Amino acid sequence: MSTTTERFISLTETICFVDHNSVIPERILHSYKLVICFNGSYSAVVNGEALSNVTGYLLGSNVPHSADARGASVLIYFIELEGRIGQAIRSMLGESKYIDLSSLLATDPFQPLLATGFPALQAGTIADFADEVILTLFPKLRSQPTPVLDRRVNLALSYIEANLHRTIMLKEIADLINLSPERTRHLFIEQVGAPFSEYVLWKRIKSVVCAVKRDKMDFGEAALRFGFADQSHFGRIFRRLFGCNASFLLKNLPDIQLISPSLSEEV
Repeated sequence: MSTTTERFISLTETICFVDHNSVIPERILHSYKLVICFNGSYSAVVNGEALSNVTGYLLGSNVPHSADARGASVLIYFIELEGRIGQAIRSMLGESKYIDLSSLLATDPFQPLLATGFPALQAGTIADFADEVILTLFPKLRSQPTPVLDRRVNLALSYIEANLHRTIMLKEIADLINLSPERTRHLFIEQVGAPFSEYVLWKRIKSVVCAVKRDKMDFGEAALRFGFADQSHFGRIFRRLFGCNASFLLKNLPDIQLISPSLSEEV
């Protein structure tokens, strides 16, 4: 398992959770989706193709899909398109709309790793397990050290954190750190691993999720606090990215355990 102080998925634009016994109606999302089953199997229809006894798949953006995972426990990852994990997924997908990972997951090192999923859930270490799944599936990510952030990027990130309640423009950040907007854009991708606008959007979304789930803040209040016009605005963006209503994660669904963003620490 990962022994790093900060888990890889917590450092990337990723929302990850455990779901049990779920039935997912057809949806389309504007992010990558990775589903890994660590207890049982499920059936799915992806891009019009029926799949049975599936233990995992990797789904491209804007691909219609549905799933029936009753009796199964699954890890679900929503992953930003241009970040570090997103780039690895794009490379793996190539021209494919999706990849059925079932055969791969039945081999070493995945089979023994997946066998530790349910014990990890019971032991409270499921976040480490989720991290290890990503790093095993994309081993090149393991060898990519987390960059030591340029002081200007640290300044920019602190500024963004303090101003999530309002619109933040790239030029504003560029002026703050005394660089051109274009140089700031490149520096952000190089150091943070995601485009500026996508980083800010995912930061807002994760902040709303934590405020509602961890701090029990009113949904509408949380949306306003972190830069959305209102709850409906947040809901529309959430649905566009993830293909489901925000209440899927934010309301009282006992079968869902959120992993990233972590509810035990700041996002």
